[in-house]
Amino acid sequence: MNSNGYYSSNKLGYLGNEDLSDGWNAHFRLENGFNLGNGQLDNTTGTLFNRQAYVGMGSKKYGSIDFGRPYTISHDIISIYDPCAFHYTPILPLTVAPDGTRNNNAVKYKNEFGTLLFEMDNSFGGVAGNFSSGATRSVGVSYHLGAGGYWGRVRPSEYPRRYGLSVTAIT
Repeated sequence: MNSNGYYSSNKLGYLGNEDLSDGWNAHFRLENGFNLGNGQLDNTTGTLFNRQAYVGMGSKKYGSIDFGRPYTISHDIISIYDPCAFHYTPILPLTVAPDGTRNNNAVKYKNEFGTLLFEMDNSFGGVAGNFSSGATRSVGVSYHLGAGGYWGRVRPSEYPRRYGLSVTAIT
């Protein structure tokens, strides 16, 4: 059937994790969206691996650091509280991630401290020679018993600085 999927486009992904001993690991994820009916990419720019595409290292004790195109922190924090798992984004205002879904050229740190999730992200944007054009910076925290939030700054090249703050609580 010529379809991009009902909730999300079809995906082909590669995921790897290598144990480096002493609790450390090296990992990667490459995801590509495509139309199952004709094999075309599911994006208008022709970008291969337009979903998540990153490589990183991590441990349970120190967290993980990833380089590439991971989900944004706002996406991560909101997804914890979205009961529909991002399937109904047009009708649920909770699921609007102000700084987008994924960032290119990003460095992302993530760690859990008991019931607290902490994340930091810095995306260098996509303009050669200008690290601030199109850059994003974010910090997010979520408490596993029902509260979370993030702060993010987005500097697209064609707009002035934009800031975002979101706090979500589930009782």
